[in-house]
Amino acid sequence: MKLKLFTIGVLFLLTYFKIQAQVTGIILDSESQIPVDYATVALYKVADSTLVNGVITNEQGFFL
Repeated sequence: MKLKLFTIGVLFLLTYFKIQAQVTGIILDSESQIPVDYATVALYKVADSTLVNGVITNEQGFFL
């Protein structure tokens, strides 16, 4: 019972405070495995495909 209450409490806090997440990565060419510089990276909502955020990779193919 205590575990259920704890889980419900944590889920409530996560939705109440809208915890922000950070997505990072590196874009590599699928054949040569060389980093792709200045590639566009976009994050969309699954529910309605609206754009959440977009960035461009740096010279090493890294995005933050």
